Amino acid sequence: MPTYVDEVEKLIEQLKDEDEDVLEYTCKALGDIGDERAVLPLIKFIENSDSNEVYIYYAILALGQIGDERAIEPLIEMLKDPELGYLRELSARALGEMCTKKSIEPLIEFLQSENEEERNVAVSGLYGNVKHGDEHYQKIAEICSDIARCSAESRGLFDLINRGVGIHPDGSTAWTERTIPIIEPIGRKVFYDPVLQEFFYIDENGNEINCDNSGRAI
Repeated sequence: MPTYVDEVEKLIEQLKDEDEDVLEYTCKALGDIGDERAVLPLIKFIENSDSNEVYIYYAILALGQIGDERAIEPLIEMLKDPELGYLRELSARALGEMCTKKSIEPLIEFLQSENEEERNVAVSGLYGNVKHGDEHYQKIAEICSDIARCSAESRGLFDLINRGVGIHPDGSTAWTERTIPIIEPIGRKVFYDPVLQEFFYIDENGNEINCDNSGRAI
């Protein structure tokens, strides 16, 4: 009977396959399993691949799910490459999902870029991963309090984080005697597009689906 170790090694070996369906399945499976042995093979796969972006997409997602710090530098290099399009934004999300000082700091640097696109890329990685009151939140607060560094993107991100804990942009907090019903999340990762001001999730086919902030399609 195949062991867990054998299964992971088999999946890693499948990264050499040329069939796109196999590669997509393999990247998804390695991310779901979360075994750190897959990190370096996934990095090599991304760096050496010049074909279909769909399964590169899933390889980046897998690195974010695994969360091993060895993936941080390659993801930062992708983050800096303006030719990568949406894969650049996905790298930002993977870095944000790792949620360590080493992965978040480059995104905070990007948030202060003179380039609007780079600031938006940073927001896509920081939103949902920076929590109100943590050290990263404090740095974003400092950026927003500095007129030379503050931008519409950093201010928008700051306000979104605050709204998540009931703080309005003017600093006031919500108050009501009526109990507000809680909508339970449905267990999928939800992203926020600061440009369109919409929530969305990624379905099993790699498509962005508009949803509410609890992950329900709309």
